[in-house]
Amino acid sequence: MNDYPNIFEFATKESTLDSIVMWFLECYRRGEKDGPMYNLGKNFLTELVFKDTDIELTDDIEFECLRKQFCRMDVYACLKSKSTMKFLPIIFEDKTNTTLHNKQLQSYCEKVKIWCNENKYKAFNKEITFVYFKTGFIFQPEYDYVEAAFNGFDKGGLKFNLKYITLVDIIDFLDKYKNDYSHIFVFDEYRKYCGSLLSIQNKLMDWNTNESLCDEIGQGLFYTHLFNDMVLGDNLNKVNSGSKVSYCYRIHDFKDRSNISLRFEPVWKKRDDSWVAIPYLQIQFYRNDSTISDKYDEITSCVKGYVESNSNDLIAVDFDSRRPPKLDYKGAEISRFTFNQNGKNKPSDVAEYIRTLSEYLQKYMKDMDA
Repeated sequence: MNDYPNIFEFATKESTLDSIVMWFLECYRRGEKDGPMYNLGKNFLTELVFKDTDIELTDDIEFECLRKQFCRMDVYACLKSKSTMKFLPIIFEDKTNTTLHNKQLQSYCEKVKIWCNENKYKAFNKEITFVYFKTGFIFQPEYDYVEAAFNGFDKGGLKFNLKYITLVDIIDFLDKYKNDYSHIFVFDEYRKYCGSLLSIQNKLMDWNTNESLCDEIGQGLFYTHLFNDMVLGDNLNKVNSGSKVSYCYRIHDFKDRSNISLRFEPVWKKRDDSWVAIPYLQIQFYRNDSTISDKYDEITSCVKGYVESNSNDLIAVDFDSRRPPKLDYKGAEISRFTFNQNGKNKPSDVAEYIRTLSEYLQKYMKDMDA
């Protein structure tokens, strides 16, 4: 067992994932031809990026461009082969626990499509690859969402490939070559980190309420259960709650730019001489300015009416502990939901109750905003 912490336990942002992609590509670009690092980078491309395509990395392949955070793309790489007359741009969109937003895929592909039509590339056969690299949970609705985005723009006669790299894919790749590259610090540390991340995800899939919902991955998983027929996309934001990161999901945006949201908050309670975080889910009304709106009372009345008509022994609803609206603070709680710790909680049951309430509120707010 290692007596030192893994560096990737602390480098958890999506920018770290960008750096990992750059590291593999730079191995191919800088490595001595047919040397071990060159082959590692080449295998990353052929086995993950160009898998199931007719793209072949010939000996005369060279990088036209390799940039991180280029024109808002996480990683942009462009390969060129004079012997096969292939021009091969690659767009990497790297995700940890979020998904596409603000038409990222369409925007990036449109940019690259324009570059491909520049005069110096007229003689080349252009084949553009968009790589969706995600190490967090990914479920079928997200695949459907990405596919819809990929199919939803004009390809302009160019050939586009859509490729996915998941946590399991990268683990399989790293494990395949661990005997050859475990002596390389970055490779070995990232392989071990990915393995531990998968273990955490498997544990969260088992869904222990307190542990999961005080963890941003578990919160993301809960929202996936909650909206299993939807994709979170632009409606999902991260917010800071002291030392914890919480997810906030906007149920409805009003025309005056106020909104009503679901948000996790941890409450610290003392148990057996130690403090533990107990999560609760709040419905929050956020105003665009500091005036107290009549909407707050109307929304509260709506939620109370629903709760009274739809009681559920899995969830406790609290209207008394909420933080009411203040003139100098734009956020105000409508209600708090805590999950009863009776050992019988199922994520599908809890999610179904919150989902039904959310859909009811969405319809009510749309009528209210009409």
